[in-house]
Amino acid sequence: LVVIPLLPVVLAFQGSQAGDFTSLGILAPLSAFILAWSISADVSYDNTAFALHLATGVRGVADRLGRALACLAFALPVVLVFALGYSALTGDWAGLPGQLGLSLGILFTGLGLSSVVSARYTVAVPLPGDSPFKKPPGNVGQTLAVQFGGLLVLMVLVLPQAGLLVAQVVTGNYLFGWINLSAGTVLGLVLFVLGVRLGGKWLDARGPELLAQVSVNR
Repeated sequence: LVVIPLLPVVLAFQGSQAGDFTSLGILAPLSAFILAWSISADVSYDNTAFALHLATGVRGVADRLGRALACLAFALPVVLVFALGYSALTGDWAGLPGQLGLSLGILFTGLGLSSVVSARYTVAVPLPGDSPFKKPPGNVGQTLAVQFGGLLVLMVLVLPQAGLLVAQVVTGNYLFGWINLSAGTVLGLVLFVLGVRLGGKWLDARGPELLAQVSVNR
């Protein structure tokens, strides 16, 4: 949440120095990724408070969907504003559908993937009350594997949208942008639903195990 408002400032400053604001084109998809991936360690950040979810019998699907929708309520307007702002700044309204297709695909797909990852793996995160820059020792290898592995999986899942955007840029045919908008939204939502359901299933099956793992450091 701290990084997101700084992104347009940094990219706009860079563009003003170079006299070219093309770099702002990555603002919407980059923000979509950062915000979607921000809940990939939500259970780890819960720490021992995760016991409340188990004690109250919250269904895994409800837990996954609630966390994802809470993030989406903030992330979706931000991504839309950044995409529209870039088109307004550059005057490239014809390229807006393609950029939105990629951004929405990353956002929905990333939220679905995060819902699965956080229900399956725990990572080393700052403990409650500690500095956000302080992480407990141990679990470093798994943390790196989960983060980089998840990034690679997300890149593979959004290849169709990325490919359509590249085709639009190379051919100059903006029809690819409209196809991208449809494909990105539909595929993203499908993967979002599948991720929430699979993550919920794993959360139901591994709830006590997850609580034991996040209770190690406290």
